[in-house]
This record gives sequence, structure tokens and C-alpha cells, in this order.
Amino acid sequence: MYYMFPKGKRNAIYKILKETILTYYNFAKGMLLVYLLVGILNSAGLAIIGVPHALLFGFTAAILTFIPYIGIMVGALLPVVVVWVTQNSIWYPIAVLFVFGIVQLLEAYPIFHSP
Repeated sequence: MYYMFPKGKRNAIYKILKETILTYYNFAKGMLLVYLLVGILNSAGLAIIGVPHALLFGFTAAILTFIPYIGIMVGALLPVVVVWVTQNSIWYPIAVLFVFGIVQLLEAYPIFHSP
């Protein structure tokens, strides 16, 4: 792409391309960190409740948060169904929803929007 522009403009194009690539790299690195932290928080919360395969469900839900609104619902639905079937109390599915709600609040506000 660099060679498609006239020689006089190549220096400016180089700077723009370099800045664009660096910005995208930083975005991807930041999102990876967000998914990692959300996965850890989800998994820890699910493990505290006693959900089987908490690590799997926690990180699956974290990756699905890439899809706005629907992703977290689908990610929470999986462990809700598992605890609903395996436990004999309605409080387990409610606790799973509570964990995902708290983690989403932490992701949306204090953790990642601090100065």
C-alpha cells in the first residue's frame, strides 16, 4: 500500500499506517486483557457457587461478550441450565445470573473506565 502513493506523500502515508497499526495493536491487546479478566472473574464466581466446569463456562461467557448484549445472555444461559438441571434449588440459577451481572457491572464501569 505504501508504494501506491507518490514519492512525496510516502512519508506521511508511512506515519499514518504506522499509527493505524499501533492503534489497532493496542486495541487488540486491551480487549484480550478485558476478556482475560472477565473470564477470571466469571470463573471465580461460578466456582464459588459450585457450578461444575466453572472455568469452561466463565471463559466461554467472556469470549461471547464480544457480541454486544446477546453474547453475555448466551454465555450466562449455559451455566444457568446446568445448575438448574443438576441442583435442586432455584437459588443456584439466580446466583449464576447475579455473578454475571456483577462481573458485567465491574467490566462496564470501575475496572476499565478508571482514569
